[in-house]
Amino acid sequence: MTVSAGETIRVDMTLLKDAPTLVVPTVRPGSISDFDPAWDRDGEEYTHAGSPIAFRITPALGTFHFKIQLLKGGNAFGGGKKVRWVLGYTDGRNHTLLELEKSKFRRTPIVNGKPTKNNADFKLQNNSDIFDVEITVTPTKIIHRVGGLLVDQDSDAPNLTNGKFMFIVNSNEQIGISGFTFTPAR
Repeated sequence: MTVSAGETIRVDMTLLKDAPTLVVPTVRPGSISDFDPAWDRDGEEYTHAGSPIAFRITPALGTFHFKIQLLKGGNAFGGGKKVRWVLGYTDGRNHTLLELEKSKFRRTPIVNGKPTKNNADFKLQNNSDIFDVEITVTPTKIIHRVGGLLVDQDSDAPNLTNGKFMFIVNSNEQIGISGFTFTPAR
């Protein structure tokens, strides 16, 4: 339609209301091959030494399952022999640090680059250096099971939809993992 200067034209129309579309990222199941850098294969086990190793699938919402052990490293003076991972990692300033050692599981929120005092500790009755771990991650909750036993449920976790899942491996450490699976949330 053309409207000239000073002219008024009446137009009858009906507007239809569109329903908003929620876009949910499609996340596929994951495996040991979805880490960067890659794990080294050693028979049925995979190993990694000397640097953090990040899971490339994001958002990391769903259930992780794996068996893990510290093969080399830790504190020579007793204690300190633990495996570590983080959830919700974006810039290193805000995430959740998890630590697992023979007799203890610990969760430490990191806020603005500093550990908070809101640690959660759980005593383990464990006779092995190999841990069977299951982690369920939702946008605002982290649930950890070790050996099938519920050890932690964090409902105050920061928004985990953008962050990564990473194993933290120091320069003098080596971890071994087997049976790794990731099943995305539905």
